[in-house]
Amino acid sequence: MDLGSMNGTWVNRAKITPFKEVPLYPGDVVCMAEPSIAFEVAVVTTNTNNATVSGTGIGNSATEDTSSSAVNEVTSGRVGSSDAPSPNSSSSSVAPVWGPAVSAALRAAAALEAEAASRGVFAPLEALCSVNVGGKARSLLAAGDYQAAYMLLLGSVMAAPGDATLWAQLAGMERQRARRQEQGSSYGTTRAFLRAAAERFESLPDPASRRAGLSRVFSSWAQLEYDMRNDGPARILFQKAVRISRSHPAGAGASGTAKHLFTWASREWKLGDAPLAARLCKEALEIEPVNPYALTLLGNIEASAGQIKVARDYFKKAVDTGDRNFVSGLQSWARMEAQDGNIKIARTLFRRALKVQPENAFVLQAWGVAEGRSGKIEAARALFNKCIQVDPKCRAAWHAWGKLEEEAEDLEKARELYKKALGLKAKSVETLSALGRLERTAGNFDLAMKYLETALEADAKHAPSLQEMALLLRTQGGADADAYRLEKRAKFVNSDRRAMLTQVKRPGYGAAAAKKAVAATLSLPPSKSTPRPPQN
Repeated sequence: MDLGSMNGTWVNRAKITPFKEVPLYPGDVVCMAEPSIAFEVAVVTTNTNNATVSGTGIGNSATEDTSSSAVNEVTSGRVGSSDAPSPNSSSSSVAPVWGPAVSAALRAAAALEAEAASRGVFAPLEALCSVNVGGKARSLLAAGDYQAAYMLLLGSVMAAPGDATLWAQLAGMERQRARRQEQGSSYGTTRAFLRAAAERFESLPDPASRRAGLSRVFSSWAQLEYDMRNDGPARILFQKAVRISRSHPAGAGASGTAKHLFTWASREWKLGDAPLAARLCKEALEIEPVNPYALTLLGNIEASAGQIKVARDYFKKAVDTGDRNFVSGLQSWARMEAQDGNIKIARTLFRRALKVQPENAFVLQAWGVAEGRSGKIEAARALFNKCIQVDPKCRAAWHAWGKLEEEAEDLEKARELYKKALGLKAKSVETLSALGRLERTAGNFDLAMKYLETALEADAKHAPSLQEMALLLRTQGGADADAYRLEKRAKFVNSDRRAMLTQVKRPGYGAAAAKKAVAATLSLPPSKSTPRPPQN
């Protein structure tokens, strides 16, 4: 509880309301006043067998962002293997003694079970049977029964704490609950479940199963840290995932290394690091030369850098060589052609994608945007309307339709559509910024200020919001210094992104250079056969 402090208290980077009790779970990160100083909630367990627990922490890496409030411990050694015998051990007279990570996760799971029970929700009896629990949970998810799947996994880990796969599945569902801000959920609890999964995978005797499991856990954990904007620790976790998968007995191609590299690349692309994202994609393509996901992402990066011909080649290879029915590749290719003024080619590609998946909301939304930009307003409206009918929760469609109406100067309709989008994601920076722009145009300056302040609170580096706030201040008058400061910051953000994209165009940006750059990123020595990249 925060007792009305001047500087506030944060739990998992969310400021808590003064004088209101907030439950804490193992793995939660608490910060008081100074953002660079944080504390992680942990359960201290007593090891009755006096077994030793070894391991290295994230803080041992020279590349860690030490100012981050992320978890400072990652199980990468033989954590828990000595003090956590399998429940199927031949020694039936001695009860299993779980490692510290599993012990903490069990306490968190018990707390969640108790919270659910207080609402009359209980784990099904089949959770006591460990036969194909993961498959049953997936079937429930496919049927749309999310709560039943979650309670099944929650009850199963309590019944079989030694099952690493169940901890990993439960962590994935807990992460989704935390993103939706469901009651009792938290990113800290997700972290505790991932740590338990890593501890149990580390204890597996089979090297192939151990490395495959650990690499998946660290990849999932990295994505969790990216969700919390702990970029430094997230990169370190991806490094661990890639290193471990590369050491798989069956080789990198059989252990999901290319998938880890692509997932990492996608995150870096969203963060704006185009060179690193492209290098990671090229490293993935050395393992799987026709991976359609990596090829498509490379096409998107090259298109953003203005390399249309290069991008087109990547999209063509993704679709024609990787998978002719790869809808995501067709959509990205169509979007690029529309932006380059080739609307007829774009329409052909959009139709080709919809022939494979007639009700793909993402394709319908992208096609609507393309038609709107080409001046076909009614066609765009029809596509957006169809998209909403297919998927009423497609936030991108509501937002794009709102922008279309705003540009058509129907501010009332645009406001209605933007608010629909905001209802699906209250902290959508893009939609908050758009509403700020719309209200400024309508002369509602106070409301515009409120939207823009909320947008910048969520993302202080969002250039459109910075520019719009500067324009709003100038419109109101008397705040030229503040407006100039905001414009300068927006200019810096845009120039930084342009500089990143410029690096994509540099000579020597081929597979050999990419391999060496990624090896440096992973702190791995490059292969002796790797030729030197051309010098600029």
